[in-house]
Amino acid sequence: MARTGHKNAARRVLIWLVAIFAVLTAVLGGGVITGHASWAPKLALDLEGGTQMILAPKVEGSTGINEEQLNQAVAIIRQRVDSSGVAEAEITTQSGRNVVVSLPGTPSSETRALIQASADMNFRPVITTGDPAAVPVASRTPDASLPKPTAAPTNASDSNWVTADVYKAFEALDCVNPAQDKQPRSDPAKPLVTCEPATAKTPAVKYILGPVEVKGQDIVSSSFDPVQRAGLGHQCVGRDHHVRCQRHQDLQGRYAEAQPVLRGIAGAGRQRPQGPVRHRPG
Repeated sequence: MARTGHKNAARRVLIWLVAIFAVLTAVLGGGVITGHASWAPKLALDLEGGTQMILAPKVEGSTGINEEQLNQAVAIIRQRVDSSGVAEAEITTQSGRNVVVSLPGTPSSETRALIQASADMNFRPVITTGDPAAVPVASRTPDASLPKPTAAPTNASDSNWVTADVYKAFEALDCVNPAQDKQPRSDPAKPLVTCEPATAKTPAVKYILGPVEVKGQDIVSSSFDPVQRAGLGHQCVGRDHHVRCQRHQDLQGRYAEAQPVLRGIAGAGRQRPQGPVRHRPG
């Protein structure tokens, strides 16, 4: 009788093991079918080998690359690689003038293009901000209540840029998960829904930005030195000095009169919602 009990217990254990193996096989098979997994284990970069790309950053004019610019290029490329879902990548500097990107396996043409794309610093106005998490589907704005602009936008910070499609994208974007913010190179003439990643000191934030207001190539230098001229202002130094500085003054006037949520230029620094935010559309 005792022997029969032992056999039954062993049979139950075996059945459970077979069931667990079947479930794990089904899960792995589903991953293989959808392309998110493979039957063979993937090796790390040091065992699998892979592709090495050596990039040489370029700047306009005769100015050379300094260490700060090189480190910034490394940070931008690392963010792009992480957002593309590539694991075990190594990104380092070489000889003080190159960036070396080592990727496991053979990267896709899209990943190569993303890594090699130039980084533009363009300045966009902040139209609105929101919590970084995606709005649950059941709680999203119904179609009847979505924005329906009745007039064409008159400037880059005009809220008429926020159409129903733009607002749907804003609610759906999940900035808590950086991999969700995968966007092709943005159109400077159109609004942009994007994320500012979290840092050790600040949480992630989600934005609707207007079209590009100021191009980085128009800026020669910038500083926080106040200029005393019938009140405090900021010095404008740019190409085509007279035209650019007049543009700068026009922008200052418009944003000074705007509601707080509309104030700010996306480009450098981080102060929400009145101040600027960091945005690298490249």
